[in-house]
Amino acid sequence: MALTHQGGSFEICTTPQTSVADAAAFQALTYVTVPGVVTAPSFRVVQNTLQENTLDSDIANIQGGFRQGETTDVVFSFAEESQAGIAAMEAAARSGNLFAVKYELNNSLGTNGTTYYALAFIGGGGGPTGGGGEDFAQRQYSITPSSQQPIEVAAA
Repeated sequence: MALTHQGGSFEICTTPQTSVADAAAFQALTYVTVPGVVTAPSFRVVQNTLQENTLDSDIANIQGGFRQGETTDVVFSFAEESQAGIAAMEAAARSGNLFAVKYELNNSLGTNGTTYYALAFIGGGGGPTGGGGEDFAQRQYSITPSSQQPIEVAAA
């Protein structure tokens, strides 16, 4: 099965979240579709590794450090600024709260594919970008997952 982002959909829950426990909790939320995904988001949380050499031995003390989301950008191309998905992204970017986001890949040739869920901060927005009357209206948002590991649900 080939992996493709063509036909993928991005959605955001318009209600701020403090935590979402598991895939079932993410799936129970209500989402608004944001149209015209131009660049695919990547959901990763990285954990720093701390290493400290102590004076009493030559063995390094290694521990897991702070976990943080790796910021990714997603760009949307749209026809109307009043579109519900764009309005939801704008509101999320201005709020400073965590929001549940969902990105579904179309990687199984016509059926629903792998879905990624994350609890993330949304930044950016504004616009539309572009410089001329014949340019597509686009908005770019940064998505920074919280320290909670994003959840991947494989295609059925």
